[in-house]
Amino acid sequence: MKNYEACETEKKSVAYEVPGDKIDGGVICGNSNFEIDQGINSSANFAILDVSHRDHEHSKRLAVANFGANLNFSKTDGVDVGVDADLVRYAYEGENFKIGTGLSYSTGIKIQPESVKIHVLGYGFEYDNDGFGLKIPMLDLKFKWW
Repeated sequence: MKNYEACETEKKSVAYEVPGDKIDGGVICGNSNFEIDQGINSSANFAILDVSHRDHEHSKRLAVANFGANLNFSKTDGVDVGVDADLVRYAYEGENFKIGTGLSYSTGIKIQPESVKIHVLGYGFEYDNDGFGLKIPMLDLKFKWW
């Protein structure tokens, strides 16, 4: 099972692992990247607190004052442009669904060969190979195909 929410915290300052379990996170953490290859790929992220826990069955994530932006253009990967702001957000991802709650706003567009995502001021939808999701500023749900 892919845990996209938890993968965002991979480069945080603290990590604790036991077989089949991983807890990681940080206080006042940030990262950025910029790459020009077959297009432009750039992103930046900053969080006051960002903690995740995951195992083989599910993942959980808590973010406080998490702000991010991305700008990606590529002939092969399409377009992914957006800004995200999570004042406080908790997310849980299981095998067949993902649910997030908290005060969260995102604006952006993603059009790629196998996915479409459109968010405007916290409201939006997404569709990809994993499933279909709906988002409002206080709640987001994603139902997975398998």
